[in-house]
Order: sequence, then C-alpha cells, then structure tokens
Amino acid sequence: SMPFGFSNWAGHMWQPESLVIAFVAACFVFMLSFVVAMAYRRYLRCGYGQAVGWAWLASALMYGCIMLPLVQGYDLGGGPLGALSLLARGLVFVFAVPFAVRQFRMWLFDIANERERRTGSAGFGAAFGFGNILCMIGIILCGWMGWWLSPIVLTTGVVGLVLAYPAVNTLGENIGLAEPPTPEAPTNLNEERERVMAMLEDGRITVEESKELLQALGQTIPSHRTMRPLMEQHRLSIIGAAVVLAAFFLPWFGINLGNEMNRMTRQWMPQSQRHAEQMDMLRSTVFDWAGMKLQTPTAYIHGGDIGRGMGWMVLAASILAAMAMFISLFPSVEPNVGKLISLSLLGVGSILVMYLLTTALRHIHIGIIAVAVGYAFQWIGLLRSGIKMPQSPPAPAVV
Repeated sequence: SMPFGFSNWAGHMWQPESLVIAFVAACFVFMLSFVVAMAYRRYLRCGYGQAVGWAWLASALMYGCIMLPLVQGYDLGGGPLGALSLLARGLVFVFAVPFAVRQFRMWLFDIANERERRTGSAGFGAAFGFGNILCMIGIILCGWMGWWLSPIVLTTGVVGLVLAYPAVNTLGENIGLAEPPTPEAPTNLNEERERVMAMLEDGRITVEESKELLQALGQTIPSHRTMRPLMEQHRLSIIGAAVVLAAFFLPWFGINLGNEMNRMTRQWMPQSQRHAEQMDMLRSTVFDWAGMKLQTPTAYIHGGDIGRGMGWMVLAASILAAMAMFISLFPSVEPNVGKLISLSLLGVGSILVMYLLTTALRHIHIGIIAVAVGYAFQWIGLLRSGIKMPQSPPAPAVV
C-alpha cells in the first residue's frame, strides 16, 4: 500500500494513463448525469434545469470519491469486494443528494401532494413511496459497504426523516394545527327532502317517521379537516433539529496519532547546521526519523463520546428548542414564551458548539460541521419568527 502523500498523489495524477482514465470517466459521468436528472425531476418535483443541477452535484461527488483514491494508488486488496466498496463510496451520493433535497423541499417549499398531506396511517403510508424506498435502500447499502457506517444507525436516520413529515402533520391535528371543520351543504339535500315528502304522501311512511328522516337529513352535513401549512420558522426549526440528530451519530472529530507524532517530530528536529552532530548521533542510535513516517489508523470521536456529556447537551438543546417553537400554537400560552425558551436553548447549545470547534479545530470532522449547519437553520427560523418583547403600559397622562 502506498502513503497518500501529496508528492505521491501528484506523481500518479500526472501519468498519461491516469489522465486518460480520469478524462473518460468524467465524460461518462457527465453524460450519465442527464439521464439521472430525468429521475430526479420526477422525484424532486422540480424543473429539468434544477434536476440537472442536482444531478451534476451528485455526479461530481461520486466522481471525486471514486477517482481520487484510484489516482492516489488505492490498493483494491479485496479484489471484487474492494472494487465494490470503492464504487459504493461514490454511489451513496447518487441516493443521498436527492433524498436530502426532497426532504428539504417537503418542509420548506411544501411540495407534498394531497396524499402526503393526510394525517394518520394514510399520511404515513404515503411517505413510503417508491422513490423514498429506493433512496433509503441505496443510502443504507452504500453507506455500509463504502463508508463502513452502521446499518442500524443509517436505517434509523433515513426512516426517521421520512416519517417526520406525517408525524408532525398528525401531531398538528391533535394539538390544533388543523383548521376546524367547514360545513358544506350537500347539493342534493332538497331532493332528499322531496323524496321524503313524496313517500309520506304515498303512505309508505308515517308522519313521525317523516319527521325523523327530515331531522336526520338536517344533521347530515359533511365536513372535512385540512391541515394548515406549517409556518417557515417551524419548518426551519424542525430541519435544523433533524440535521443535528443525524449528525450526532457521525464522527465529530478525527485524530490520527501517527500524523500528530510526525508533525511533532518535524517541529522538534533541528534544521540548522549548528545541530548537525546531534542529527547524526540520533540517526545512528535509533533510526532515521527524517526518512520515516509513522502511520496509524484514524480514531473517530462521535457526539456521544464527547467528554462531560457535552455532545448530549448539544443534541438535547437543539431538540428542545425545536419543540419549544410549537408552544406558541397553544391558545392558552403567550406566543413569545416558546420563542424565548428556544432562544435560551439555542444560545446554550451554540456556545457549546463554538467551544468544541475552537478547542480542536485541526481535528474537526463532518459531524460537528453538520451540527453547526443544523443550529444555523434553527437560528434563521427563530429570527424570522420575530420575538416581540412585552412592553409596559403607557403612563397615565397628567392633567
């Protein structure tokens, strides 16, 4: 196996055969993106231009994750399984990009159809459409084979994101987000009354029975409940909390002890001619530190592994802040109460995130970055909702 150094990467990258393979693969992926855009257009319910843009993004990520290791001299030691693992590293973006965009558009742009807006079992059943199921299977399999992520964690995350929309709609109906029933007079009500009167004249029913039928017809007024669309601040808050929850299971920091030792060695080794004798003695006694690089696997630290429970506190603050945004929906609660609670929780969580980012800046990984993005979504939703501070009543005029 070859070390992934810059000089080694440059040597492999500028070889003629590597350039030809990279160019042919780029052309193939570019042409394939137009075919993928047709499926994206139907799944994302957007225009073809937007679908092509998302397809290019997914194709670029796939191309980078597959081709860069190859030009760096990636060793397919597992044979077909090694090649399949490398292919899965790139294919995961083909499924993850449209899945993430679809969930984002569902919440923020309200692209859900009539079936997906229903509450209860009908809404939950509509959430598991063919496109969502295909993307979920692709994310789980490719994430497991290519990125060695836990299938249980991936399944929990994608299923939770799909069920969040119908769950919020159903919860909204129970707490009063649904509009009250709107009575609609049936068009054939007069005809039914005429039929009852005709049956009375023919003697087929008695006067008492006709009164009961007419009274029943008067009470038969169909009604339906329709869901009010969630306000933008609620959607942004839920999206942010979902991103933080998904990022909690991703690595927040990555520490490679070998790289740290190499960095410390380079800083400690004398560079001037004044220390030439110490250099020669060191090389002759142990080994050539200047020509050796210590290689160790990278240790990843997830949100639950952060010391003093700070990862759990960041997650709890985000989820509770999103829940607090819905307190204002209750008629008996002051509208600003939930917003002030959310403001306090987001403030505490943001301070913790900034502390973690600044204390280990060189070791940050995708998880802590995603957490910061989730908090940014929640802050935007909170600021757009507007917090009106209570004002004291005006002083009485002095006569």
